[in-house]
Amino acid sequence: VAYGSPKPLIWVRILVPVQRKFAIFSKIYLRTNSNIMNKIGNYFRDSYLELQEKVTWPTWANLQQSTVIVLVATVIITALVWAMDFSSNQLLKLIYSLFK
Repeated sequence: VAYGSPKPLIWVRILVPVQRKFAIFSKIYLRTNSNIMNKIGNYFRDSYLELQEKVTWPTWANLQQSTVIVLVATVIITALVWAMDFSSNQLLKLIYSLFK
């Protein structure tokens, strides 16, 4: 490139603002990225401490009792849904037979 050519001036006009924006972007990105990593680390540390110190785990007897309650409730709700399904099926069969 000859001295005094407009080409170097064009590249300077293009690259200098791009370099500045990249430098600002990289500083913001690195600061944000390190904050995210700190937040993730704090989350796992706090979760572990909460599981160790604040959570009360049920005894074996309490666990068995809760399991029985859930199973009984499941059987009752299943029976209710089956009864509603069966009755609506019979009702619809009766209605359809009247229109034949």
